Amino acid sequence: MGLASTKTAEIVAPKSSLTPCILDDDPAQLEMLSAVIADMGYEAIPTSDPEEALKLVKSGPCRMVLVDVHRPGMDGYEFLDRALRSDPGVQVILMTGDYTLDSALEAIRPGASDFLPKPIDRARFKRSLDEVAALYDQRRRVVLFEYANGGTVFLDEVGETSLPMQAKLLRVIQNREIQRVGSPEALHINVRLIAATNRDLRAEVLAGHFREDLFYRLSSIQIRIPTLTERLEDVPLLVQFFLKKYNTAYGKNVFGLTRRAQTVLQRHAWPGNVREMEIVISSACITATGDFIDLADLPEQLRRREVRSLEGDDWKPLSLDEVRKVHIQRVLGMCQGNRLRAAQFLGIGRTSLYRYLKRDGMGTRKEKSGGAAA
Repeated sequence: MGLASTKTAEIVAPKSSLTPCILDDDPAQLEMLSAVIADMGYEAIPTSDPEEALKLVKSGPCRMVLVDVHRPGMDGYEFLDRALRSDPGVQVILMTGDYTLDSALEAIRPGASDFLPKPIDRARFKRSLDEVAALYDQRRRVVLFEYANGGTVFLDEVGETSLPMQAKLLRVIQNREIQRVGSPEALHINVRLIAATNRDLRAEVLAGHFREDLFYRLSSIQIRIPTLTERLEDVPLLVQFFLKKYNTAYGKNVFGLTRRAQTVLQRHAWPGNVREMEIVISSACITATGDFIDLADLPEQLRRREVRSLEGDDWKPLSLDEVRKVHIQRVLGMCQGNRLRAAQFLGIGRTSLYRYLKRDGMGTRKEKSGGAAA
């Protein structure tokens, strides 16, 4: 969209950047609501301390707070007042076990985004959460485009954006204008766009998941980055990079890998590319007790694969559906059941992964720590 300076803003597309805060004095409620919010695709920060919640609002991480009205000390209405005085743009949702129309009006008048009865109605709560997230993300993207005016905007995982967001992005590219939420004024911008995705956007266009006009707008110059399997010569360099990083992070002094551990890494297919390798080295740094990472320090699925390769070639013809099922199972095993991480490695959305798991009869399993239940 024009020449650019060194100023850069990054937009990550796959999920909302909204981080809700949960304020409740009941630990069981905090745990339950955190799980509900995680299941809806957001990562919440739970707390029973209203001062901590206000600090999170003031410092910026939390742009939405879910507050219990009837709590000791600072009740929900007082928190709402203090939060809005601290930041008028914060979204506060109040919840109560004594819901009435009058109490709802009392909450909405001073500026609450919503007033929810307990126990939480998940469908209504999901709508409220998504509306707040959409508003926040729209404001954030406008601010980022405005900040990057004369510079570069990096759109990460653009293939994960929803069709409505694609339409808005297309208008920005075509008109070279942005409009703040609630403002009638359009601001002219001049930015260079760089978009990244691990999806085949041509296939996504044919499937109706990505706008064809936006695809051609973004694909003036295409650069394909080879997978890690196509550049195995980079494995030793990446190993050393991640060793240095996690030696510092964990206070370890691991010098390298044994020869047989190096062989396993060179033989691995790396379906998750560099992200998968980082997780492997990070985990191995934690478990390593000596100066070098050995086979016993590597994830179990890599060790099992090495044993199978030593036992001989057990290949057999499979249908594409069977290949997909086996591959998903292996990636899930590599991620220790964390479905969000597995979806990232597979290059698909979490909803698509859940759909495959349900189709293959694996959708009823509980997800391990680090993610939400299916």
